[in-house]
Amino acid sequence: MVRVTLFHNPTAGDAPLTADQLTSILSDAGYQVRYQSTKDDLSAVLEDIGELAVVAGGDGTVAKVARALADTDISLAVLPLGTANNIGKALGVFGDIRDLVGSWPGASRRAIDIGVSSGPFGEERFLESVGSGAFAELVRRGRNEVDQTAAIVHRETDRALQLMASILREARAEDWQLELDDHDLSGSYLAVEAMNIPFVGPNIPLAGDAEMDDGELDLVLLAGDLTTHGLPEQAAVLGDACRGLRIPIVAVLGNHDHHSSRCDDVRTALEEGGVTILDRDHTILEIGETEVGIVGTKGFVGGFPGAEIADFGEPVLRQVYRETTLEVEALEHGLEAVSGCHKTVVLLHYAPTTDTLAGEPEPIWAFLGSGRLAAPIGMHRPDLVVHGHAHHGSARGAIGEVPVYNVAVHVTGQDFVVLDL
Repeated sequence: MVRVTLFHNPTAGDAPLTADQLTSILSDAGYQVRYQSTKDDLSAVLEDIGELAVVAGGDGTVAKVARALADTDISLAVLPLGTANNIGKALGVFGDIRDLVGSWPGASRRAIDIGVSSGPFGEERFLESVGSGAFAELVRRGRNEVDQTAAIVHRETDRALQLMASILREARAEDWQLELDDHDLSGSYLAVEAMNIPFVGPNIPLAGDAEMDDGELDLVLLAGDLTTHGLPEQAAVLGDACRGLRIPIVAVLGNHDHHSSRCDDVRTALEEGGVTILDRDHTILEIGETEVGIVGTKGFVGGFPGAEIADFGEPVLRQVYRETTLEVEALEHGLEAVSGCHKTVVLLHYAPTTDTLAGEPEPIWAFLGSGRLAAPIGMHRPDLVVHGHAHHGSARGAIGEVPVYNVAVHVTGQDFVVLDL
């Protein structure tokens, strides 16, 4: 039986479900329930939540519990019981509570972003939005005026928009000193609001394109084969797509990118688009307050224990061995250089383990990677290893306890894969 902790605001919504009713719904679905009112101190239960945290309440309750769980690996399920339920709407979570609970066994998990605001008030995390001015006034007044249908008629969103129009007519611009994601946006504004979800206050759709899991401050990794035949005009297409993006993009080249022997031109076309190309090199990025060290190199062929190319025989075979040796040495030196970072990543094109080759014909494994690449990975134990190249392999493997992902599109069936560090 799955153990869950139910975080419940007993006063949420117009017709709130009781603690006993919610507990009964969860128990009937096969969950072992521990109840915690959000009106009480949450710290006592955070160390033993179980396998799932369930939060039942309005947006303030959901945000409170989400912030408390932000630095844990506990999954959070939302049962929206409030009036606006902006977070539930943003996540696509709405409907009958029993139906929502019944959908959990087959539901997919997704990561959500939690923002950080700082100012004279100190530093605070937010889940929905943070701001001041006219929009903050809407939230403050909307609690009473939008809910009072005698004051403003029509449905809730219409009433909220009418209230917003009234507030804006009376508002006066103020000077603001602002920085958002390292961009200086200081100026004179009627309202300021940094949105993590599309809705604000009483369901005002203020930022229709906002996504809670867009990972705006994260990182894009490209594991090679960025062109079809290694032509710079092909690389320029990707470079143009990346140009202007604020997300750091780090890549290695693959065997396709080497095909026309124009790697320097391919690299230039990508770098002109803002892509950082690593070739037996490393880079250190500051992502929020996290220092991420990335070691990138193409890798090479050579096989795996039991069927490896040796440093023996014809010069051409020994040259293949030496080429792989240079890749291994670059990994070793790079991992040493980034060892002090909060998080470390290895970005390859060729596979360092047979785990992610399962599905490929075993006779060609020697051309898909080299087990020698695993030695520095196993020694330094980075947080993540990513590679491509094995189009018919498996999505995930490991080197010891280090997770290894084969992100080849043919394997994942997706244009991109989202991974959490």
